[in-house]
Amino acid sequence: MPDRLLLPVEVNVDGARSIMGRSTILCFPIATWAFIVGAGVFALAKYEATPGPGPDIHLAVPDAAATASDKMTLVMFVHPGCPCSAASLEELSALMALGGSRLHASVEIFRSSREPDKWNEPSIWRSASEIPGMVVRADVDAVLARRCGAQTSGQVFLYDKTGRLMFQGGITGSRGHVGDNDGLSALIHIVCGNAPAKARPAHAPVFGCAIYSSADE
Repeated sequence: MPDRLLLPVEVNVDGARSIMGRSTILCFPIATWAFIVGAGVFALAKYEATPGPGPDIHLAVPDAAATASDKMTLVMFVHPGCPCSAASLEELSALMALGGSRLHASVEIFRSSREPDKWNEPSIWRSASEIPGMVVRADVDAVLARRCGAQTSGQVFLYDKTGRLMFQGGITGSRGHVGDNDGLSALIHIVCGNAPAKARPAHAPVFGCAIYSSADE
């Protein structure tokens, strides 16, 4: 068989360099975009999994929160401007459906006396008011929150019939997410009488925004 005919091939070096240059230019913004997206996803995940400040624990129930000696007392503090509050209230509703008859429960919603309309969020008030057996009040200038030691929206305090603190913390597993979590499980066990008595109160991280800041002092 005759040898294959080899034809000369003209290589356009300048053209190849041009294509490579355009590829490099295109790859740079794509890589930058991927880095920005990845960093954003990481930051969001870290934010959702980062709890707010823990409480300045007061082991005895403040007088303003104790209203029924024949039941345990539960108090939740929320800030109406916190996007995580809706999830906390949803989990609170689940708790009340299981053990509400054993609780005197209230939701204390932050309100500023200097700017009473700044955090006007009717949906939060409505969600709290729709929970059967729930007392909903405005905590003006976070007076009761400070007295209980609450700092983060969604923070819950449970006291026994004698006023001793049994639980403090949050009842969501991350910021703004509903689902199984240690805080809600601990509360259910205590309220339903399935948890052994402990010398120290049970606790769980609170995922939410600050109830008040130094500007509110």
